[in-house]
Amino acid sequence: MALGKRMVAALSAGVAAALLGAPAFAHVEVEADKAQAGATNVTLTFHGEAESQSAGIVSERVVLPQGIAPADVTLVKAPQGWTFTSSADGFTIAGPALKVGQDAEFAVTVTQLPIDATTLSFKTVETYSDGKVSRWIDLSEEGQPEPESPAPTITLEPAAN
Repeated sequence: MALGKRMVAALSAGVAAALLGAPAFAHVEVEADKAQAGATNVTLTFHGEAESQSAGIVSERVVLPQGIAPADVTLVKAPQGWTFTSSADGFTIAGPALKVGQDAEFAVTVTQLPIDATTLSFKTVETYSDGKVSRWIDLSEEGQPEPESPAPTITLEPAAN
């Protein structure tokens, strides 16, 4: 029996160490249906993870990477009652507070991705009904540890020839 308790303790310690040593995961993520430089009519789907135990998400503000103009982005889907508003450097999707614990999921279409890009980062600011703001705006740097609040990023295949 003592051996079993030691194994459980060792396993628990290993799991805890793995979790503490794991890199931070983006709490806002983005996926592209066509992750290729120069692709046209690309749908980007964003997933903003609800982190508050007491307030719902009310908005997602996205700053577009260089090479994508706000005028080239249109809304595909958003939470019920939410609206899409373009700005000088991106867009905001906002509306009534989502239920506590409900993630914000939305999708936009981009007319064309930049032809020479290898990665695209979408700095995102998530706002809750209690005024709390989560900034997912840090850019990853090659050879450096993942930042604590990484911007959602997609990696692109080279442009088609």
